[in-house]
Amino acid sequence: MKEQNSLNSIGNLDTGIHNPARLMIIYLLARTKSLDYLQLMRQTGLTSGNITTHLNKLQESGYIRINKSFIGRKPNTAMELTPKGMRAYYEWGENVLHALPEKTMQNLCAKLIGAVIATKAMQYPKLEWYPLIPARQMLKDIYRRSMSQPPVEGVLA
Repeated sequence: MKEQNSLNSIGNLDTGIHNPARLMIIYLLARTKSLDYLQLMRQTGLTSGNITTHLNKLQESGYIRINKSFIGRKPNTAMELTPKGMRAYYEWGENVLHALPEKTMQNLCAKLIGAVIATKAMQYPKLEWYPLIPARQMLKDIYRRSMSQPPVEGVLA
């Protein structure tokens, strides 16, 4: 039964986000209010034609909003993640956890707990009880609490 639930979750991965290029875009937009076209190109390393194709697909899915404006006399294209896009990214993250090996889950939990304690960025109640909770559930709990926070440098390195 547990394996079937994991397989169902893996099968439900959103292919609109799961594509590596689109995942890079969603990842970056989830951590900032908005980014302009050139910033996205520089940070993702995608070509102009490639990034445009992926942005259009994300916009068609309703995951991003593309705002075109002028800054002075220069055109500016800025992208932002929509609430639908943030929900889809969150659900993708929940589903992808099911594909990770248990050893990887345990290592991630150990690193995340170390980062939480070291940075005091999050107040995680009753942290001493977490060794008794399965790694998968613990990662889900931490993931839910940290979705809106930027990544901590070096935590998952």
